[in-house]
Amino acid sequence: MLLNRGPEAIDCTLNNRGEHNIQSEKRALVFDIQRFAVHDGPGIRTLMFFKGCPLRCWWCQNPESQRMKKELAIFSKLCIACMSCIKVCPQKAISVINDVLCIDRGKCNVCGDCEIACSAGARKIIGREMNILQIFEEVRKDKPFYDRSKGGVTLSGGEPIVWADSARDLLELCLQDQINTAVETCGYVPWDKIKMLAPVTGLFLYDLKCMDDGKHREYTGVSNKPILDNLIRLSGLTDSIIIRIPIIPNLNDSPKNITETARFVKGLKVVKEIDLLPYHQLGASKHKNLGRTYKLKELSPPSNEKMAELRDIILSYGIECIIEG
Repeated sequence: MLLNRGPEAIDCTLNNRGEHNIQSEKRALVFDIQRFAVHDGPGIRTLMFFKGCPLRCWWCQNPESQRMKKELAIFSKLCIACMSCIKVCPQKAISVINDVLCIDRGKCNVCGDCEIACSAGARKIIGREMNILQIFEEVRKDKPFYDRSKGGVTLSGGEPIVWADSARDLLELCLQDQINTAVETCGYVPWDKIKMLAPVTGLFLYDLKCMDDGKHREYTGVSNKPILDNLIRLSGLTDSIIIRIPIIPNLNDSPKNITETARFVKGLKVVKEIDLLPYHQLGASKHKNLGRTYKLKELSPPSNEKMAELRDIILSYGIECIIEG
């Protein structure tokens, strides 16, 4: 059986050992694989995190996912100042300034030599280029757990739909192996890419940040209009959609915003559930590791009372609501 017709079609026939004959040059940049997840779709799941995202959310918990290229993360607390990284860096991007080990990221070409030389594990290249066969084999390792729990694979990121062609092939292979599929998306991608994935996606976990377009632009870098338009279109193709709202104090935690969101979702008719994700600061240290500034370091997570208040607003519209975390 050939999946995804065309010059890069995947041969999904079985050989005499019952294994897939898969041939594809399509690749994607993966920065993490999490196994035994239980909050990103039904059952026990494997999460494949793809690198690259069109948004720049201030609260992003995975800033290493944003850029569509490999990056160097530096874990300064692990550094033992052995200076091995300075010795091996071919770009001379690492130096000591005022007794502090520093890196000129403009010079760094992410070759990985310093990661190899660092015995303390203080340097790590984020992002691994993998072809579809490699990713699928990672997913298939956990198939016994999917079968027992009715779980499967969830593509996350970043924004997995920026790798739509590769994601399509991967999801088709999963379905061929009777592995449940889900895709997490911010929705800010071309509609034709979402439409391409809809037939092979069992569940969409769709983010809505804020209904106020001005605030959305300020805190994510993009307009929410394409996101809302794509959600309307997607609701015409599938009823397997869960809305996710990260609750960020002083941005989108007002009753007004949650009421407007609930009204919008209610109008779609097919969405039965909204998940609320309380803000946390787990992404703050990651920003530092990448040499970036975290803009919300003074912000505190919402209280349990606030989360319950917002949940009750959504429930009043007849929409199921779950507080995650």
